[in-house]
Amino acid sequence: MRVKGIITLLTSIFLGVTLTPISAAADLPSFEIKSVSSTMINPGDTITWKIQVNLVPGWLKGLSLNLIDPSGQVRQLYTLVESIPEVKEKKSVEVALSLKTHDYDLAGKYRLQWAYLANESEVSYYDPINGKEYAGKGSNSTAQNMSQFDFTIRDAGTGKQKSPQQIESIGFSKTQINPGSSAKLEIKTSGTGVLANANVTVSTPDGMISSYCDAVNLGSSGSCLDLVNKSGSYSFSVPIWTADDFAAGTYRVTQVNLSYTNGDPSYTSNDTSNWGGNISYTETETMSNGVKNYSLGSFNKNALSFTLLDAGQGTAQAPIWTELAWKNKSVQAGSIATLVITANGFKRNLGMISVPVLTTTNGKNDFVYTNQNGQEPAIRQTKPNQSTSITPSTKNGTFEVDVYVPRSAKPGNYSIGQLVLLSTTCQLNSSKDIYTVNPANGQSCQGWPNGAHTSFYMGNLSKDFGSSGIGSTQWAGYVNPLSIQLEVTAAAPLVAPKIETVDIGPTTIEYRYLYSNEQSCIGSASAGDLVDNKIMANNYWTLKVINLKSDAPVSLKLTCTDSTGSKAESSVDTRTAKPIPPASPKLSLDSVGMNSAIFSIGIRDGFKYTVKSGSGEAKILGDKESGYRVEITGLKAGEKTYLVATIVDSFGQSTTSEPIYFSTELPPKPQKPNLTAGKVTTTRVEFKYEKLADLDYELTVSEGNVSDIKGSVTVSGLDPNTKIIASVKVIDKFGQSATSEDLVMKSAIPELPALPVLYIAKAAADSLTLRFTPRNGMTFNVKASKGLVKVSEGSVSITGLPANEKIDVILIMSDSYGQLKTSEPYRFTTTAAPKSAAKTTITCVKGKASKVITAVNPTCPTGYTKK
Repeated sequence: MRVKGIITLLTSIFLGVTLTPISAAADLPSFEIKSVSSTMINPGDTITWKIQVNLVPGWLKGLSLNLIDPSGQVRQLYTLVESIPEVKEKKSVEVALSLKTHDYDLAGKYRLQWAYLANESEVSYYDPINGKEYAGKGSNSTAQNMSQFDFTIRDAGTGKQKSPQQIESIGFSKTQINPGSSAKLEIKTSGTGVLANANVTVSTPDGMISSYCDAVNLGSSGSCLDLVNKSGSYSFSVPIWTADDFAAGTYRVTQVNLSYTNGDPSYTSNDTSNWGGNISYTETETMSNGVKNYSLGSFNKNALSFTLLDAGQGTAQAPIWTELAWKNKSVQAGSIATLVITANGFKRNLGMISVPVLTTTNGKNDFVYTNQNGQEPAIRQTKPNQSTSITPSTKNGTFEVDVYVPRSAKPGNYSIGQLVLLSTTCQLNSSKDIYTVNPANGQSCQGWPNGAHTSFYMGNLSKDFGSSGIGSTQWAGYVNPLSIQLEVTAAAPLVAPKIETVDIGPTTIEYRYLYSNEQSCIGSASAGDLVDNKIMANNYWTLKVINLKSDAPVSLKLTCTDSTGSKAESSVDTRTAKPIPPASPKLSLDSVGMNSAIFSIGIRDGFKYTVKSGSGEAKILGDKESGYRVEITGLKAGEKTYLVATIVDSFGQSTTSEPIYFSTELPPKPQKPNLTAGKVTTTRVEFKYEKLADLDYELTVSEGNVSDIKGSVTVSGLDPNTKIIASVKVIDKFGQSATSEDLVMKSAIPELPALPVLYIAKAAADSLTLRFTPRNGMTFNVKASKGLVKVSEGSVSITGLPANEKIDVILIMSDSYGQLKTSEPYRFTTTAAPKSAAKTTITCVKGKASKVITAVNPTCPTGYTKK
């Protein structure tokens, strides 16, 4: 990760400008150190300063002291003067600022250098590299002599403070690498301090100097991350990444910086465990902050370099432009000017084009900083593809770059004072991709080794491959930006920003308006006190009107002035809200009985409370010491009711709690109902149960159409012989229930019809034939005292009977339900047997043979003749 020095420089400039003496100013805060607990302490002691702080309205309460330790390191101590959010009146406050030391701190004198308070006034500064203006809180120092409050830490002879982190061994893991890969610098350190991070500076064959963080930071676009090993011995690697188009040759380590702390860092700022120091290893021994650097010459020189092999890629090239022209030769101040530019990123993709500065051509070198209001400069491709942005990735083309010319620009002719082109090895699909890291090496797409800048500034050309840059010469097709003229005419009449209402309270209203550094706006309110913090969020400045009356009208007016003295106004009419009603009282049920209940209630001072129950009488009892409670009496057993509490504030506004419902102890559960069977027919059944008016009932019947009239139940629509199961559940008003035993019933079976008459149709000596008239749906059977019986369709045949015999016969009729009906016995008699005929005997001959035949009508066989 590259370490950029420009931001640190800008911050230093910012602080230096604002640190002006204030102790003698009557309208500014001041302070005076009254005493110090000791000027000579042992390691591990705590030292305390007593300080008198004089506050004025509108100023912050933070007090900072700058301390220089024996190694020359500058330390900052801080304390909060007051915890209130804002100072409203002039006052004097005494504070105690304490510093906790540790037994590993350096022995020697710790000197108070200077101190300052931070205020609410707006301070602005401009970053010309990014073309943006920043706003922040100002800070003011004191001119008080503080040397009499310095302190010294004795040398306890422990030696702990004598052994910071130092390098034991260092060297590259490879001596030769291919372009586009990484050479890892392996480092091993030891010491009693806790290593925070390591930073390595490497020189390249083409004169570049770049810095790298430790390997823990891979994949992060933030600052160097702290190492986490607390053993006192650290082994880690620093990756030195290259790109495919880097120059072949020797890359050499020129400096190593180790940052360490004295112990486990504390989250308390005034604790020396957060302190430590820096150990620097350079090619030659030098002094820094009174501390002598170590020499890299004590390590193997060959191990501190690697060779990037030559793949025929040549030297990395920064992007160039070959065409510059303003789309319109004249624009109005406070509007957009569009630059047409043809650019070439060579092997890299064009990632950003910006024009941060315009300069006059009248010889006075007046500067105009563009895009100051936070506008994101729009870039559009016109060649090779028409696109609304510079992406997707392209290595060359023609673009239109929008440049906002501020209202403060004086009418006249301007040239391009600064022009910056960025190319990158990253594949860019959107404009935001330039702020990400390259997945190939985990490093920023804008920085080393991925990013390459070409910068023009007031006639000077440079190329930048990360944290270092070198001068550049003009190329073929070079167009001097100073020769590109743009006429700027007077700005349009000033328009004050619209005031928006952000939040309305009963005594405070918060507003906001769109920030513009091209005009200064002052608010005024028709009532209350205006607090203009000028805190910016999402390009909006906020301000408040406080100390207002509730539900009252308020008018806010904004008067804005630009650099030319032009004025514009905007206003908004609002009304404060009514006071916020107090939160509802908190109730909780403690106990409940048959006729009473007790609740706990939270009571706050300054409010009135009342309680109300749905029945009975509720009272608030107790006091602040013993606690408050609500007692409800006069309740009925098993009664369901509720309790609410009401709080009333001094404005007469009241809030009532949600009802808390509860029930006193319940009566006995209801008894089981008793189901009693009643009348039954073939299509319906009836039963009943006692139905009381104060109970609820739930009747369940397995089938049929059910009618329940005051406990008399009829189940109809049944088929004959249908089984039903019925039960009833009784529920009282408290939800208690009991269920009857199941009642099982059947619908009736139809009665059998009258038996048909059985009569004789024919009698014989050995059989009887009987008849009867069948009934629909009936089955018939016949039993006889003798013989074999056969029944078919109303006819009965009894065979195998003796002649002249009396036979008893019974007719049996049955239905599908199994019901039987049997006739009385019938008696029938067979006929007498017929008389036998007289037999005669004859003799039949055939030749000498003869046959004697005896029969009723004897005859001779064939071939025989009667003798």
